[in-house]
Order: sequence, then structure tokens, then C-alpha cells
Amino acid sequence: GLAVVFVFLLSSLFGAVCVKGDLIIGTENSSLQAIHQAENYIKEMVAMGFGVSYANDTLNEAKHQFKIGNYIGAETLARYVKDIKDSAIRVDKLIDRIEKRIYEAEAKGINVSSAKTLFSSGIEEFENERYVNAEDLLNQAENKVEEAEAEFYMKMVMEKSEFDWTGFLKANLIVILLLGAGFFITVFVGYREMRIRRIKKSIIKLENEKKSLKLLMKEAQEAYFKYKTMGKSEYERAMEIYQLRLAKIKKEVPVLLKLLGDLKLKKF
Repeated sequence: GLAVVFVFLLSSLFGAVCVKGDLIIGTENSSLQAIHQAENYIKEMVAMGFGVSYANDTLNEAKHQFKIGNYIGAETLARYVKDIKDSAIRVDKLIDRIEKRIYEAEAKGINVSSAKTLFSSGIEEFENERYVNAEDLLNQAENKVEEAEAEFYMKMVMEKSEFDWTGFLKANLIVILLLGAGFFITVFVGYREMRIRRIKKSIIKLENEKKSLKLLMKEAQEAYFKYKTMGKSEYERAMEIYQLRLAKIKKEVPVLLKLLGDLKLKKF
């Protein structure tokens, strides 16, 4: 995205070598090491089930700059891959945390519809690897949950201080029991829907990971057989990692699909 273009333009302005603290970057050797490290970061992202299109595009541009001798540009772009990986991990954890908060708030009867809208938009941005936008939307969603909770509890305090709860409970016991049963059903359905969403998300991540693995396998094959830029031991090790992970995905997806089908059929 724009951040990659920005760091690349900066790198082009500073010449062939620059100093970062006590570390000299922008040499042929340091750039090559950064590119290899970026490849490892992408493999880690694949193993965690993240999309890697953005990271791969950044790495490919780094390799191009390396080939034309712009070592500082190559290294700057290669190092940026770690930022992409860190952003993906951070946003993924944020999604889990906010989803839990939304579920807990709904279980208490708190209206968090505006937070859910922002949350859905944040997930969409995350799946499209636009992590800055995703993080911003998710933080907005969390703020909305906090506002809804504060309003809900303030209203409870005000009502409790003004209302004769003992008399109300005695006069409306049956209605309260019915409402309680309805609330329990709502919570049960909400929990089921949350599990369905989580399973769907897991399936999508696994399918994306499978596509990324196949792409990485193709690139490794081209590097070894066509371009001769990868050694035999490195190629065999990479292919073994990819094939093992693919085999695991092929086992996991059917299990998740069955669980998803069972949840959809499950009635209260």
C-alpha cells in the first residue's frame, strides 16, 4: 500500500547505504539477509492462517530492487514484511477480544448493534489485508461496546434507586420467569451464532492458507528447477513444510464443515 511506497521512496533518496543505530543497512549482504528473513516471516504467516498477498507483493518488489542494485530500497521493503506480519497478529487478537466482548454484552441484554456493524467492517478489512483500516474500525467497535455498557449500567442504577423491586417481583413473577426463559434461549442462540461465525472464519482462513501454500510451492519449484536460485536441501525442506501443512488443512476443513453443519441443524 501507500506505506510501502513511502518507505521505498525514502530509501531511494538516501542512497545505497544508511546507518540505523549501530547497524549498517543497505549493503548487498544485509539486503539479502533481510529478504531471506522476510521469506521466513511469510511462511510463519501462512502457518498462522493469514493471507499473504500483500506481504508477497512487498517481498517481490524487494527482490526486484535487489536485482537492479537498489539495496537500501530492497532491504527497507523486506523489513516492512515484519511490520505486516506483526499487524496481522495484532489485529487477529483484537478481533477475538472484541468478539468476546460483544457476545458478553449481548448476553446481558445490552444493545451493541452499532458496534457489530463496525466489527463486521473491521473483519472485512482484515480479510482483505488492510490492517490499518481494520484496526481503526475494530477500535471504534470496542469503544461503542464500552459506551453501550456504560449507558446500560447507568440506566440500571437510576432505575434501581427509583423503583420498588420487591413489589414488582411479587406482582410479575410469571412474566419474569417467561422473560428469563426467553432470555436464556436468546443467549443460547447467540452463542451458537458466535460459534458458527468463528468456524466460518476458521474455514476461510484455512482455505486462504491452502491457496497461499500452493502459491509458495509453485514459487519454490520455479526457484529450484527453473531459476536455480534455491539449493536442493532448502527446496526439500520447504516442500516438506508446505506438504505437511497442506495435509493437516485437508483433515481440518472437513471436521469444521461437519461441525458447522451440526450447529446449523441444532435446535434449542
